[in-house]
Amino acid sequence: QYQEVLAEARRVLRPDGCLLLGNNQPTSGHPHTLRQRFVERARAHRPQHRANRIQSLQQDVLPHLQKSGAYIEARSTSPWQMWRTPREEIELLRQRVFSVTWDLPQETLEAVLAEIAAEHESALDRPLCQEQNFVWFSATWD
Repeated sequence: QYQEVLAEARRVLRPDGCLLLGNNQPTSGHPHTLRQRFVERARAHRPQHRANRIQSLQQDVLPHLQKSGAYIEARSTSPWQMWRTPREEIELLRQRVFSVTWDLPQETLEAVLAEIAAEHESALDRPLCQEQNFVWFSATWD
């Protein structure tokens, strides 16, 4: 499916154009661990769950662009710290803010969130630090 999107992007780009792709990449911290735990639980409920869009970008999309003749350059922002409680992270997951939730049925999402909340019951409101950076990938063609 992404192949069609990339082909169309390349078709409409000016000859000197640049396709930009990017995402937040947690470098450390508990909220990321909580989200990884969410993915593990979601896969236990639904083994076909494809949750890691960042991994797909790096394992599927970028190599596909390179095979099409694109030169790929990566640039990263300086890391920053973000503080969030497990309760806040769970609520963001409930609101489907993160792509890891997009293809889950509502009943599966709620079941997984209940399990995650139970695991963190004693510390739901304790703020935890997560370090992140944003990574840009630019694709250009000759």
